[in-house]
Amino acid sequence: MNGDILAKVFEFVDKEELTAFLQKAIQIPSHIECLDQEKEVAEFIAQKMMAVGIETELQIVEGKRPNVISTIRGDRNGKSITFNGHIDSIPPFDMTEPFSGRIDGDTMYGRGTSDMKSGIIAMAYAMIAIKRSGYKPPGDVVLSAMVGEEYGSFGATHYVKHSKLTDYGVCGEPTGLKIATAQKGLHWFEFNVPGRRIHSSVSSQGINALKRLNQLMTLINEKLEPSLKKRTHHLLGSSLVNLGKAWGGEQPNVVPGEAHLQIERRYIPGETLKSVMVELDEIVAECNKGYDGYPISYESMPYSLLVTKTPMDIPVEHPIVQGMLAAGKSVLGEQPDIFGAPFWGDAGVLSDAGVTTLLFGPGEVSDAHTANEHVSLENVFKAAKIYAALPFLLG
Repeated sequence: MNGDILAKVFEFVDKEELTAFLQKAIQIPSHIECLDQEKEVAEFIAQKMMAVGIETELQIVEGKRPNVISTIRGDRNGKSITFNGHIDSIPPFDMTEPFSGRIDGDTMYGRGTSDMKSGIIAMAYAMIAIKRSGYKPPGDVVLSAMVGEEYGSFGATHYVKHSKLTDYGVCGEPTGLKIATAQKGLHWFEFNVPGRRIHSSVSSQGINALKRLNQLMTLINEKLEPSLKKRTHHLLGSSLVNLGKAWGGEQPNVVPGEAHLQIERRYIPGETLKSVMVELDEIVAECNKGYDGYPISYESMPYSLLVTKTPMDIPVEHPIVQGMLAAGKSVLGEQPDIFGAPFWGDAGVLSDAGVTTLLFGPGEVSDAHTANEHVSLENVFKAAKIYAALPFLLG
């Protein structure tokens, strides 16, 4: 029976119409430098959904910036699913034709083609195909097209706080038609390293903050990092720490009185933010020996206070993974590969809210944020069919 339903639904996935839908979305800038940022593209997607009778809401998040929430009601008490993605992009930077949506053979170029308007448009179009087919899925199917992912995930954070949530989710971030069931958590920290400022001619009476900073970085490199490399996940590899930015001092004839270090910590399932901070506490305590009154301290950076980016790990036996494998096979002829995403996305926000959410999208992360950002239109077409199949294949 499912085979007959899928065949009928697939009849309504038209590659030419889907390509035009995506091209128009690319031609609407929605980055941080735009007035009202995602408003125009959100309204464009909402109009497309409402035109075929799909229940749609524009959920205002900030100013005039709305999430798009569209829902197809299921006809039974089956498992509900959210198709999730973001409609913002980073700015074009050095791109020459960032919003042309130029097509060359199978490839469309433009900012957001890979990350991730291709994914969210394929999801929206999959729901349009389901609606046109006349078949109702067993459970509700929801599109959640989010604002503000690139700068803090505040659209998704608002969504999970103010919306009725589904059982499962799929985030359309660029995975190259592979299934990502795991992603690392990440957190940014800033260290404040105090010293005693004094003229360099009497430097022995001062405390050089840059020397202390060097000790801190050495301990991170020689003590923390080797231990992280031994900590591995079968899909994600090892935990990571990155020394991202360091600065301090005033001029050559002054013993530096203050220095700073910013780091990123990417941590795997099994670790927690608390355990990450315990390790940093140990390093700071070692650096502070002999420096009474001049303690090194650290705090979470504002970026990491917007949303807690915890690790995610979904067992392969989970119904959403099994459904995704079946949906992929129905289109590709074989099950998609499973891997761990090297990046963090809004799937983590949904998962933390109780919506078990994997990642699956048509773009390639290696093409995201580049001056030549692009996507395979055949992959977008296949993704739309896979998304359309999924609600009918959930256990």
